[in-house]
Amino acid sequence: MATRTPRTSAREIAARERVRERRASVWEREAKLEDLATSFLLAEEGIADIDKKAEGKIARYAERIRAEAEKDKQPLLDRQTSSAREMLGMEGIRVVADMLQVPADVMREFKQSQEDRGKAVSIAESGAGSSSIEAVAVEVAAEGHRSRQEI
Repeated sequence: MATRTPRTSAREIAARERVRERRASVWEREAKLEDLATSFLLAEEGIADIDKKAEGKIARYAERIRAEAEKDKQPLLDRQTSSAREMLGMEGIRVVADMLQVPADVMREFKQSQEDRGKAVSIAESGAGSSSIEAVAVEVAAEGHRSRQEI
């Protein structure tokens, strides 16, 4: 086995110097890549935060617009209900359903809900307490639901 001599030649010193320079270059490159990767990930997290805030604002705005739309629709829904109620007073369920182009089952359910509401109102007008009225209205609605299931 060859042993290394304790003296280093100029050639060996130059080779070691080149290796150190290359390693330093590689380390600098690795450090630069690490810095760039860190910058990239921080930017990505910032983008995610901005998107999250924007989605929250959009959701709050959409909810406000939906609430306004519901408020604006209420008079029209009341008009629809009133018209359908009057039509059912004049004609049968099937005729009204055909005229409005809705399934007869939907009209039957609507008529039943209006009748249930009428019972609750007539009980309310008789002077019963408000908690009694709510209980009777819930009971009447539940009874209507059970009878529809039996059919």
